[in-house]
Amino acid sequence: MNAIAMAAKAIASCPSGRIDEETTCNIGTITGGRATNIIPELCVVEAEARSRDEGKLEKLVGEIVAAFENAAGTFPSGTLEIEKVKEYDAFCIEETAPLMNLFRMACKEAGFTVKTAPCGGGSDANFFCVKGFPSVLVGVGMTDFHTNRESLKEKDLYDAGELVYRLLEAESHFAGESAEDMIDPAREGRMGNEYRK
Repeated sequence: MNAIAMAAKAIASCPSGRIDEETTCNIGTITGGRATNIIPELCVVEAEARSRDEGKLEKLVGEIVAAFENAAGTFPSGTLEIEKVKEYDAFCIEETAPLMNLFRMACKEAGFTVKTAPCGGGSDANFFCVKGFPSVLVGVGMTDFHTNRESLKEKDLYDAGELVYRLLEAESHFAGESAEDMIDPAREGRMGNEYRK
C-alpha cells in the first residue's frame, strides 16, 4: 500500500487557501518514503486551519479530517492516524479598550495615522491576551511576509523604534488605570484561532 498515494488523494480533496475573509487553511508539509524503488509505507502530512470564528474553524477542521478519512477508506490495507493540536486561541481588543487609547495617544505624538483591522494570523499576542495581558499587533511596514521577497524599509524600521518610545512615554498617562480597566476577559473575541493536524 502506497502511503504517499493515499495522502495525495486526501490532499486533492482538502479545502485549501483562503476560505473566506476570516478563515484560511494550508497543507504545509508532507514527508514519507525511503527510496525511489521502495513503496512508501508511511507518509506524514501537516496542515493548519485558522479562523477568527470558532464555528467556521471547527467546520473547516472537520472537512480536512473527512477528506483524509474518505481517502483512507479507498485503501483497505492502509491505516490512518489523525492528531489535532490547538496551537492558540483567538482574541479581539475592542476599539474602546484602554490599550487602544494608549496606542492612539502614542501614534498621535509620533505623527502616525492609526488604522485598525482584523488579522488572521497568530503571534505571541494570542497567548498574552488569553492569559489576561491585552496586546495588539502593530504593522511596521514589512511587505511580502513569509516569502523570499520579505522586506522592510530602513525608514519604517526607525519609525517602529520611535513608536516604541512614544508608547513607553504615553503609558505614563495610564499609570492610574486599574487592572480591571486594562484587563477585561469579556472583551476577548476572535483573532487567529489555529489548529494543526
